[in-house]
Amino acid sequence: MVKKLYLILLLIYLSFSLSGCIPFIKSYRSYKALQDGRTYAKKRHYERAKVYFEKALEHNPQNINAWISLGNLYFTIEDYESSRHAFQTALQYDNEAYNAYPGLWMVRLEESGYKHDVREEIKREIKDFLSSGRKTLDRLMAAYYGQHFLHDNKEAIVLSEEIMSLRPDDEIISTLANESFEDMLIEKDVEKRLNKIEVFQSLFPMSKERNMAYTLRLKLCAEDLKNTELLYEYGEDWIMHDPDNRMANFYVGYFYTDADIHLDKAVLYLKKALTLIEDPDPDDKPEYYPESEWYEDLKITRGIYYDTLGWAYYKSMRYTEAEWAYKKAAKHLKFDPKLYYHLGLLLEKKDDIGGAINSYVQSLKSGENKESEERLKELFDNYYRNHRDEEPLNNFFANREGVTTFTEVTEAAGLSSVKATRLSWGDFNNDGFEDILFNGARLFNNNGNGTFIDKTKDAGITEISGANGGVWGDIDNDGDLDFYTFASGKGTTDMLWENKGDGTFNNITMTALKEPEVYPTEAAAWGDYDNDGFIDLYIANYEKPLLSTIERAICLKDYLFHNNGDNTFSEVNSIAGVISLENMCGRGVNWGDYNNDGNPDIYVANYRLDPNFLWRNNGNGTFTNVAEETGVEGHEEEGYYGHSIGAEWGDYDNDGDLDLFVSNLAHPRYIGLSDKSMLLENLGPPDFIFKDRFKGSGIRFEETSADPSLIDYDNDGILDLYFTSTYKEEISFLYKGIGDGTFTDVTWLAGVRVGNGWGNAFADYDRDGDIDLLVASSDGVRLFRNDGNNHHWIHLKVIGGESNHPGIGTRVTVVPSENDKTLSPFINKQIREVQGGKGSGSQHSLTTEFGLGIYDGTIDIEARFPSGKIKTLENVKTNRLIIIEE
Repeated sequence: MVKKLYLILLLIYLSFSLSGCIPFIKSYRSYKALQDGRTYAKKRHYERAKVYFEKALEHNPQNINAWISLGNLYFTIEDYESSRHAFQTALQYDNEAYNAYPGLWMVRLEESGYKHDVREEIKREIKDFLSSGRKTLDRLMAAYYGQHFLHDNKEAIVLSEEIMSLRPDDEIISTLANESFEDMLIEKDVEKRLNKIEVFQSLFPMSKERNMAYTLRLKLCAEDLKNTELLYEYGEDWIMHDPDNRMANFYVGYFYTDADIHLDKAVLYLKKALTLIEDPDPDDKPEYYPESEWYEDLKITRGIYYDTLGWAYYKSMRYTEAEWAYKKAAKHLKFDPKLYYHLGLLLEKKDDIGGAINSYVQSLKSGENKESEERLKELFDNYYRNHRDEEPLNNFFANREGVTTFTEVTEAAGLSSVKATRLSWGDFNNDGFEDILFNGARLFNNNGNGTFIDKTKDAGITEISGANGGVWGDIDNDGDLDFYTFASGKGTTDMLWENKGDGTFNNITMTALKEPEVYPTEAAAWGDYDNDGFIDLYIANYEKPLLSTIERAICLKDYLFHNNGDNTFSEVNSIAGVISLENMCGRGVNWGDYNNDGNPDIYVANYRLDPNFLWRNNGNGTFTNVAEETGVEGHEEEGYYGHSIGAEWGDYDNDGDLDLFVSNLAHPRYIGLSDKSMLLENLGPPDFIFKDRFKGSGIRFEETSADPSLIDYDNDGILDLYFTSTYKEEISFLYKGIGDGTFTDVTWLAGVRVGNGWGNAFADYDRDGDIDLLVASSDGVRLFRNDGNNHHWIHLKVIGGESNHPGIGTRVTVVPSENDKTLSPFINKQIREVQGGKGSGSQHSLTTEFGLGIYDGTIDIEARFPSGKIKTLENVKTNRLIIIEE
């Protein structure tokens, strides 16, 4: 039987061969190689993708799609000449290879620097292109991409309408719908946005964005126009067109309830939404999102539905039903500011004042809620009259739960007029008190009495156009902190400032750097990668400004500058191997020795759904990107990773190696393709790979998580986590480390909630033994003084000799001198590294801080300097600042 089958197959093969099947086989092999190449390209493995595209062309030199794919690859890695050649070759073989035309247009636009005359030339070409032949789907799509590259949204919409009339496939519809939806979101004018929603709904009635478009329309009517008649009209229209749509029923019910209209219908719709969620439509699941995570999210969603139903009942004065709904909601929502505010109101109705107070407290623990704060204050003044004094409300409850608090002192410190996005602590005048550099351009001197004074002009720091951050470092090892300012915007340049030692600075950019860095920079940090005693500089660059390029996410390359030891720097990307075929949109830089080999490595947080870098220091002046193999580049899905903003090294499990927290912005509408924040545990030797422990850590998902700090704010020997969240009305979070790898939210209790934050950093600016918090925000900076507790501590300032003077990169280890059985095993050994920048371009104090909890014995200290030299101190008394010299 086997022989017979073999004979049949052989005869079939021979018959095809004799009839000209060899070209067919080559064509198939070309097709297969093309598909493999596309798979690798999608995953950003461009070298392998290029090999397969070239194989496809070996088998079939006239494979048009292979030439176009190769052209796109070359464009991505900015080899514009090769990209142009590939697109032109495709057109030589087939002048109707319309996908090649937008390729040629984008090459010309980028090569020219997006010059006006080139844009106008291409605009005319697109017009001629459309009129030169029949308007087929391929021709229209090519023109659409061209208009997209020119940011001509009006023409793009016209083309979208023509394309949709030709009944395109799902992939094209998805592309057009996504572009149209994004254009709708960035429209500021309410009336224009409503009009764009109407156009969107008519063109893409079945797109995956349709529910978001309908919801946005209701939101605009309710919150911006405050037009309840229009809200009702649009709400009923949605229900009429999609009566069994879970989201339609919920959002219409939600907005009716919020606007206090048609509450009977609101209850009806909300109850139906709760029925529908029991058997959710699989199409509601975000694309590529793991089903298990989606079902977990639906539990929270169910809680929100019950809360909204309870609120509708409450407004209808159906209090018994409201209580039933709130209890159902509470089973799914431990943290939710609205639910516990609503429940508090109901408990007040029942004269359960103690229960109402607890509910309002839980509301405030969950997030920002001004109504809960107002109700709590009024009830507290009556209920706890004998306990009330001038202290903030949160302090009373924090003390009851044993949480260390902060006091905001922004105004008292003289910083109330400052607005900034990034900040760096550093003692520029060596008086022993931490000073502040805002945005790399404004210098505030610490007066030593809790106040700061602007010394920018006195220090000779002139206005720096586009400055948005700066980091301290002693580039010449003279004992005075210099700083590097990074900038963003048209015509801006980064600057290097040398400390003259007399309280003033000298701009040495032009002499120190042969070619000053002009790219938009989001972060920079110092570290001595070759351990020669002079700090080097890594700069994370972002993307080309939208109006000077074809689209967002055209990223710019990072730079590694080597300190030559004579106040000059050399760019060493190629020499050091810090090269990526594709530029990534960098936003954060963190040096840290993750594999304990004594050589500082570099972690770079990249935005725009790019993979992150982990540049492993090879110890010979070169680096290798090991982010993928160590598990820290992000979770890849269809070639997408995360919008990483900032990151922070820290040994949160106190096992002697550096772990990593990465803040990711992750919009729910793209959650399947966008990483959430990551708590990456370093598993240690021999491989030093990382495992994401975010799930189960107690840290809740936050959509716009930005800049993290791993610090021990309460001196208990366990690292805590603080991170900001960007955008208006988004808030920051402080999570207290418990000691078992989990964290608990103490933001409100500790009194450090900030809206619309970006950079943040910690330092003991008042020298009282606990670290204080400074948060940067475009709404105004916020300084929080740590109120402290009875825990013991030790602060260590290192001074390099053979190593760089501030000791940046020094690994400090603290252990108890005594074998104290009562001491938590979690703080038997702690490590810190002196940092030359963190997160997304801010900087902690160069002094390392250790909390020791209730341990009141002596400690042993080891400092491993970048030079490799080790300095030890034994039986050191605590609660003091120690200076360790190399």
